[in-house]
Amino acid sequence: SQFAKAAGVLERFRADPSLRPTLHFYASIMNAYAAKQRYEQAVGLYEFVLADGLQPDTVMLSCLINLAADLSWNEKAIFFFERLKEIGTPSVKAYMTLVRIYGRIGDYQAAMDTLNAMVASGVEPDTLLINQVLLGCVNGGRVDIAEDIIQGTLIHSRRELLDIVSVNTLLKGYTHANLFDKAMEAFNCLLGGELQLAPNDISFNTLIDAAIRTQRQDSAWELLSMMEAAGVQPDFCTVSTLIKGIVNLPPVPLPSAHAPFGFQGSMRQHPDTEAALLHRQRHIDRVLLLLAKLSAREPPVSFVAGGK
Repeated sequence: SQFAKAAGVLERFRADPSLRPTLHFYASIMNAYAAKQRYEQAVGLYEFVLADGLQPDTVMLSCLINLAADLSWNEKAIFFFERLKEIGTPSVKAYMTLVRIYGRIGDYQAAMDTLNAMVASGVEPDTLLINQVLLGCVNGGRVDIAEDIIQGTLIHSRRELLDIVSVNTLLKGYTHANLFDKAMEAFNCLLGGELQLAPNDISFNTLIDAAIRTQRQDSAWELLSMMEAAGVQPDFCTVSTLIKGIVNLPPVPLPSAHAPFGFQGSMRQHPDTEAALLHRQRHIDRVLLLLAKLSAREPPVSFVAGGK
């Protein structure tokens, strides 16, 4: 096989001091190892390269970054990236790999610093990279860093680097942090203001979830009205979230034992209980109406009331 031949050639070269391997030779062996997913052996060639008095070029270092990242050898990948910066300008792919590594180890500040360093070095980030950083920050519970990234992008007049995925990711971060007001502020300022992007079903469903998580059931229904007014169709995810809101409503205050529900007029004697039950019933009726509309539009799917 190609791998066996490459290993044999490398062994002969290492055994004969009179043979002087070139960087191209090591690059070929590294490619052969990588093609057979022998990543550890491929990364190990770096020490052989140095031992033979050779210096890896930008192509080899870029390859080593990817191989180390695939092995989850995070420190080695960062080391190779720093070596790459010493001799050239890393590519967007190399920066993306480094950002992924920082996200993996939970260093979201370093991920943002890497993005800033990338811009400072003259390498143009793309939307995919920015969204990758945003998602890592949000999944790591650092919505504050995600917010700084979006604000920094806007300050530098690079609106074109942000898309609806960027905004939805920020909304997700606010939702998981139970920051409904911040989510609504971002929604209004970014989608309706600075970015002029059209919200989609994920945008509205995320906001409805944010409202439900913070006991803002009325706001959730207002968002549903906004969703339909914007021409965005609710889906079964929307229904599931609204049902979760009903489940999470405060308990209905029970009447005292001396006035059981079976007695005529007992509900009128307990207005708090009656109001709570009517309030709950209104939510249930609206959910059933929405569910009927969706079922008429498309085949129903199973969903769980407790989550999405």
